[in-house]
Amino acid sequence: MNRGHYARLHGRIPFIGAPALRSGTPPDGYTLFLAGVASHGINPNLRALAMTGAQRSAAIPDIPAVTEAGVAGYETGSWYGIVAPARTPRPVVEQLGREIAAVVKASDISGRLASEAVIPIGGTPDDFDAHIKRELAPWAKVAKQAKIELE
Repeated sequence: MNRGHYARLHGRIPFIGAPALRSGTPPDGYTLFLAGVASHGINPNLRALAMTGAQRSAAIPDIPAVTEAGVAGYETGSWYGIVAPARTPRPVVEQLGREIAAVVKASDISGRLASEAVIPIGGTPDDFDAHIKRELAPWAKVAKQAKIELE
């Protein structure tokens, strides 16, 4: 992933929020988070072109993945995570991880997450740390190439 790759695919895309997709006035071009519209439906005046994940979403299977359109190496998505302050004792972090995993696996919660196209992954604190590092690496490169500074 690099700045040129992203710009070719998206150009400049102002983000005005997922509710605009359900309104009567669609924007000219749009990037959205699937979880924001999966259970509510997409405005019928819009046509979803592709998913940016590695594969189609089970929540909206008729929308192809970008890779199916021949764009190799393009994969991005959104994710959620819960973090604790850096000096939180390891046993506390591990206990929180176990408790959160139990809640996410509860049928009422997992069903709700599925309806929002959220796929719970779970794992250990070390797994999540590794995931964050993998996710940040390509975006750090894009930010550096584009001279984007932290505000």
